[in-house]
Amino acid sequence: MKKKNLLLFFLVIFHEVGLTQIDLQNYSTSFDGSPKDGKTPILITAVPYNGNYFSEIDHVFSRAPGGDSTDLSHPNSTDRLKSFRQLNTFDSSEIYFFGAGIHPSNAALYEFRVLLNGGKEMQPWTGITRFTGEDVQLNEFKKQFAFLGGFRTNWGNYLIADLRKKGTESILSRSIVYWMPTRPSLLNIYTSDELKEFLKKESKPYDLYLNPGELKKWKERYPSDQLDSLTGLPKKLILAPREDNVIFYIKAGVFKKEALEYQVIRNGTVYLAWRANDFDNNFIWLKNLPPGGYVLQMRFSAQRHNQADYPFEHRAAWNQTLLFKLLAGFLVAATLGAILLLFKLTRQRRRMKLEASKKEKLTLELKSIRSQLNPHFIFNALSSIQGLINKNEIAAANRYLSEFGSLLRDSLAGSDKDLTDLATEIKVLETYLGLEQLRFGFQYNVEVAGDINPYETEIPCFLLQPLVENAVKHGLSAHPGEGLVQIRFLKENANFIVLIQDNGNGFPEEKDVQENVGGQRDARGQGDHGHGYGLRLTRDRIKLLNELGRSITFSIAGAPGKGTIVRFNFSNWW
Repeated sequence: MKKKNLLLFFLVIFHEVGLTQIDLQNYSTSFDGSPKDGKTPILITAVPYNGNYFSEIDHVFSRAPGGDSTDLSHPNSTDRLKSFRQLNTFDSSEIYFFGAGIHPSNAALYEFRVLLNGGKEMQPWTGITRFTGEDVQLNEFKKQFAFLGGFRTNWGNYLIADLRKKGTESILSRSIVYWMPTRPSLLNIYTSDELKEFLKKESKPYDLYLNPGELKKWKERYPSDQLDSLTGLPKKLILAPREDNVIFYIKAGVFKKEALEYQVIRNGTVYLAWRANDFDNNFIWLKNLPPGGYVLQMRFSAQRHNQADYPFEHRAAWNQTLLFKLLAGFLVAATLGAILLLFKLTRQRRRMKLEASKKEKLTLELKSIRSQLNPHFIFNALSSIQGLINKNEIAAANRYLSEFGSLLRDSLAGSDKDLTDLATEIKVLETYLGLEQLRFGFQYNVEVAGDINPYETEIPCFLLQPLVENAVKHGLSAHPGEGLVQIRFLKENANFIVLIQDNGNGFPEEKDVQENVGGQRDARGQGDHGHGYGLRLTRDRIKLLNELGRSITFSIAGAPGKGTIVRFNFSNWW
């Protein structure tokens, strides 16, 4: 058996058509032996490489395509040969048949045929009319030998080309080509720690077999049930955390990277899409692989329908595991949360300190106002006692003085409180109104709505007294014996309402005002220092209470001769 690669370009003369150029690079030629006399014709078969050399390309079939062990050399019982060639092709391209020893001078003596699967005639017995060019030389064969044409069939089928002398039944030469399905298979696997072994193997790229010593490492690393019985490799490769580079050595003679294609799947999704190999060699080198479960998918570009899959896993280091990442993420989040919480607590404490300082300041200001209200009240009370004495109403003055002492004690007892219950506030108001009755002889009435519990309802201490005092001294003093003061406590939804009404003179129409806490002004007795001073202190006190979180407003409304109504509104009091 002899084999020889033809020239890069095979020139063939077609007598019917003219000169045509056929690209036969990457083709392998095979024939069944050179004739001793150099004249006996033989068949030459050109099978495409297309970037791959397969060791099985020039071997006798071990089995026929039908699955039995029939020798394809004799498609029928009367047709036997002493010399023939059986080939495999792994490419879908055409194969070419040539007749060495047949030239234009003797071509009329010979004919050829091509059979599909040993039966159907693809080319019946045909005379030879086409020849190679004068510039083609193969071994010692004479130039310008016969060209029989190009043929192809589908995967799993085979063609038989026969050459004979016309008028005889004897076959001079036979070539059989089987379109063999194939897919990449692994010869060995190398990690980054085994580069020395890999380079040693790569120095003999066409040695596509492993010796027992080369397979020993897998037997030492994996149990026998985890090794493939045919290849001796792991059924599933497990890479340690530090082994992020791996070389898959293919059992094929690849000399063009476009001949081998691969794709990598990681954790069920495409990690590297289909691509030509990175090297003009028979190995696939994957680098810098992150941890995960992988499938290496391989195929030859000549047979993209035949794909081989190989699973492997790159295990994560302890600091690359999901649990570690979750714990690390939790610790980072907890640390950031603690820092944020500490920042918020520090800011909250600072704010609380400022609020406490502000509250303390406001409380001191409230106490200051309360301390100013007490002398104001005492001054007015003493004025009333003086008036009774001047009228020589000694008994009334003595009674007033006694009741005033009791009222003053109640006032001083609550001087350190911001709020008091409504029942206590009403008692103080009734005591004061009873004293002023001695002087002005008016009537008063205090009403509490049925849905208000005076013992559970709170109200700022001594808040209403200056306004009640204002109604008595500036509203009723001009009508002795005929005056009336009404104080009503009402509930409107969540609001607490207090109304103080008198039937006095009211105030002139041009001074009729209705103001809230932001701008009350005394419409009656504008020149009265005591009256204006009491209202101003009440307004300032409400303003401070609102700054402490309350929502209190009051208004004054009235008309000449129709009396006055003072309205307090305690918003969302319950």
